[in-house]
Amino acid sequence: MSASRVVRTVGAAVVGLMFLAGCQNFLEVENPNVVNAADVNPQADAGTLSLSALQDFATAYGTYAVFGGIFTGELFSADVNSPGNLTSVRQVDETLTNGWFASMSRARVLATKVVAAVKGTTAENSLNAARAWAVSGYAFLALAEYFCTGTVDGGPELTTAAMLDSAALHLGRAIDIATGLGTSGNAIRDMARVGRARVHLAAGRRTDAITDAQAVTAGFRFDLVYVNDLTNITRLGNIIWHRFFNIGDAAVAPPFQNLTDPRVQTTAPAVNRLRPMDGVTDMWSINKYNNYAAPIRLASKLEADYVAAEAGGTSTMAALIAARRAANGLPAYAGATDARAILVEFLTQKTLDFYVEGKRMGDYRRYPAELPFLVPAGTPYRKANVPAYSNGRCWPLPIQERTNNRNL
Repeated sequence: MSASRVVRTVGAAVVGLMFLAGCQNFLEVENPNVVNAADVNPQADAGTLSLSALQDFATAYGTYAVFGGIFTGELFSADVNSPGNLTSVRQVDETLTNGWFASMSRARVLATKVVAAVKGTTAENSLNAARAWAVSGYAFLALAEYFCTGTVDGGPELTTAAMLDSAALHLGRAIDIATGLGTSGNAIRDMARVGRARVHLAAGRRTDAITDAQAVTAGFRFDLVYVNDLTNITRLGNIIWHRFFNIGDAAVAPPFQNLTDPRVQTTAPAVNRLRPMDGVTDMWSINKYNNYAAPIRLASKLEADYVAAEAGGTSTMAALIAARRAANGLPAYAGATDARAILVEFLTQKTLDFYVEGKRMGDYRRYPAELPFLVPAGTPYRKANVPAYSNGRCWPLPIQERTNNRNL
């Protein structure tokens, strides 16, 4: 990627940071929206670029949380066009996924550019490098969970297992660097540990998943941070709220409306006055995402506990079920105690704990028959001229990738 391409990729937020940092008399700039490519020093600007990669990831991740939520039944689509409605019925085709694939790939590419720029320098083991490795690892993880197959930089088609292996490698590098930094690296270290535990679980490496999950610091939480900046809302703002409030093409699905569970609190259309794009969907909204600056939890000790419990088997899942029900004021679980019943209840509690936080797609890939709140395949859709629900498990590579990638 050329230097000028890097500048375009990092976006308006980075341009603003570079501009304020590099100009003493900022009132006398001929074009304040353009940074000269020659002025970009990847090593000196590694902090800005790694944070920009994280912001690119945050933007993409919000979109994944929305459409992954629609795909797995957390949300209803209020779209009048095909992307939302076909995603609802799990019949996503390759004409719909280009933006989703490109946005996450963009974050991964910028992160790897930062890593390449600092290689062999004193910054190779810096916090900026650790952050970039972590972003790249999480981007690989997201692509592995959501897409049926993957590609990297125009290379051949890769299996989910291969994408997960890349995620584990990059997150492992982030862990190593962040650990060496001491206290200043703790947040990136634990964030990457949660991510790698999630990778190991998806790959079937249960012992490794438990090891990483149990190493996460008690009480840890890492949020993706968003800003209510109306001049650049689709990059800096919370995209989940944007889809509810501004576009009006996503809404809380009926199983999650008006629950008494404190983890999923919603607001009815009569109160929030949100207007659906399609004119027919009841626009229930999520209280935890009620403005453009609302954060999205990316990683936490709680998620690590869920990973360790699932990897441990039925008894550890049952123990976490009891703990999570008690913590949220619910009566003790009184259902069946066979392995499948415990798994369904475990996934129910996990869905409630991480409602529309981008975690459910991975669960669906592992347990398509046990995932709760999922509309069964064959069920007619609620809107006319849309096919019935399918048994689709993941998103296909976009047609643009297949057309332009010589290796496909």
